[in-house]
Amino acid sequence: IGETQDILDPIGTIRIQGCGQIFKLFPVQNGLLVHCANGIWFITGSQGIGFLANDYAVTKVSGVECTNTTSFVNVQGWPMFWNDEGIYFVQPEQSGSLSVQNICIGTIWQYFREIPLASKKYARGDYDPINFIVQWCFRSTNESTVTNRYEYDRILALNLHNKAFYPYSITGTPKIHGICYIQSPGGSTAPEPVFKYVTSY
Repeated sequence: IGETQDILDPIGTIRIQGCGQIFKLFPVQNGLLVHCANGIWFITGSQGIGFLANDYAVTKVSGVECTNTTSFVNVQGWPMFWNDEGIYFVQPEQSGSLSVQNICIGTIWQYFREIPLASKKYARGDYDPINFIVQWCFRSTNESTVTNRYEYDRILALNLHNKAFYPYSITGTPKIHGICYIQSPGGSTAPEPVFKYVTSY
């Protein structure tokens, strides 16, 4: 992994100095958030109206590191994600700049600290926009094999309306391997939108 990664464009290249490995590209408003091993960068046009390979501005938003791609959740157009030290939410401020807040501070910081680092790297999440609930599934103990790395026995939920976290524990079978929020196309006989869990038995 070099100290610089390039984002390729059909007509050129955008160079981000010192970013390290790029984990996630997240489009927001008139630009692109780039989540990297060495922090978070924002790419937009020099006039603030989108960018081209020959007309762009690259700004470092934060030094918060990214360690995985699966924990990212799109919350009303803004990213929420895990790394080793917390759960971060990127949001705009009234000044027009972007803030990166660790939402574990003052809430579940001690609980989050006790989750193994390897489990944080493979957590998976999704968002229910109707009830304003985010859920992540993860493993509470260190993996012993590559197979059980993806056998999750905990679910952490966040209610964005009242800012409350609440955990679930899962024991026995079936084994949970992932989570996805499913919303039907509509109709009188359509099922209700709900979280679905990828499982094996």
